[in-house]
Amino acid sequence: MQKIFFIATILFSVLLFSCTKNNDVDEKAVSSGNLTTDSLGGCKQIIIHGTYQVDTALTENNYLDVSVNVKTTGTYAIQTNTVNGMTFKGEGRLGYGGGNTVRLYGTGKPIQNGLFPLRVSYGGSICYANISIGNGNTGTAVYSLGGAPNSCSGFVSNGTWKSGQIIQTGVNYVVMNVNVTALGTYSINLPAVNGITFTNSGVFNAYGVQSVTLWASGTPIASGTFNYVVNSPSTNCTFTISYL
Repeated sequence: MQKIFFIATILFSVLLFSCTKNNDVDEKAVSSGNLTTDSLGGCKQIIIHGTYQVDTALTENNYLDVSVNVKTTGTYAIQTNTVNGMTFKGEGRLGYGGGNTVRLYGTGKPIQNGLFPLRVSYGGSICYANISIGNGNTGTAVYSLGGAPNSCSGFVSNGTWKSGQIIQTGVNYVVMNVNVTALGTYSINLPAVNGITFTNSGVFNAYGVQSVTLWASGTPIASGTFNYVVNSPSTNCTFTISYL
């Protein structure tokens, strides 16, 4: 009887050790993967958050959202190059394979105004995002909307628009034209229609007609065609999104 009990104890210990070993997570493992690409093989949009002005230190409101495709889970440390006195960095652990979004927080203080390319790399892949820096002495931009007061001109939409399907960060957006007559900061925030909002903010550093991207967020409630009204200080225009 004692012999049977002894053998059973050994078998139980081996089984317990095996289960414990299989459930261990290697905290030192480094993730592998690549920056996410679109259907054409190009980099997916890196979303830039916050307002950037000369001689103004970056805060927790200045960050990038970067889409990555994780092949092997583990820790990550992603950092941009240093451009115009700024750098962006994010680190942590990617616990799920497939599509993930990582956030890189900015540090530093912009030195000059203008448009500067940030380089982001992960797993051997490289993508770029242009960051616009305004002059700290400028105020709010003055601009009109292309196509006002009718359909927004230069309108283009990107992404899949389907009821009940959550909008993917950096994938669903619209592009439209504006005509800038005074340089400075801008902030466009559309109220929710069918559960979806469109927003963006930044700095206009050039005069004249140019495009602006509005990023979508939320989850569409119903299928059908819905109108969105964009307002500037003096004009408004409308665009439509058709949801499947």
